[in-house]
Amino acid sequence: MASLAEELLFQIDRHRCDDGGFSQFGKVSRGTAYGCFLALGAYQELAGTDTAAGLMDGVPSRGGPCPPYILQCLQSLRTADGAYANEPAQACGMTSATAAACIVLRQMNQPTPSGVADWLLARREQGGFLASPAAPIPDLLSTATALHALAGMGVPTATMAESVSTFVTSLLCEDGGFRGNWLERNSDCEYTFYALLALGTVSLRPA
Repeated sequence: MASLAEELLFQIDRHRCDDGGFSQFGKVSRGTAYGCFLALGAYQELAGTDTAAGLMDGVPSRGGPCPPYILQCLQSLRTADGAYANEPAQACGMTSATAAACIVLRQMNQPTPSGVADWLLARREQGGFLASPAAPIPDLLSTATALHALAGMGVPTATMAESVSTFVTSLLCEDGGFRGNWLERNSDCEYTFYALLALGTVSLRPA
């Protein structure tokens, strides 16, 4: 009888795509940067870092050998502006997808492509980070994931502490939670997590 961890890994493996990556939408033809990030994190928690690193070469499952090339999946998601998206052949990258790809590469001991850190830093706006070059205002998801990825690449984030704190605190709601951006009214658990991640990355607490 399979253990809970083995069963969970089997279910996660069902999200492995034809290109060797993973998708949060199930088994489809192409993986996403976010899907690869989630799968790798789950493998690390459930099977240990050594098994998770095996994703690079293909991890055996109860259904037989898995397609390899998770790194090739990420490479296919590079955008014309040097970042990453969740779909191939895109002109502009997305901050959250780029951050996810960078984290996966770092966890698999792979180098981050030149210019990616600068691309993320260029998304800084009004204390937070924009979701894309065309986004009108910053949001908590983009801010937290960008900061987390940049810190992992060795970019000093403490220098952003004051502006990040001001931005994040501006999204604090009366119930103690955080909303995703200035256009939203209500807090939720997901964005509260991103607020704490952002503040933790720059080593600050909300005022």
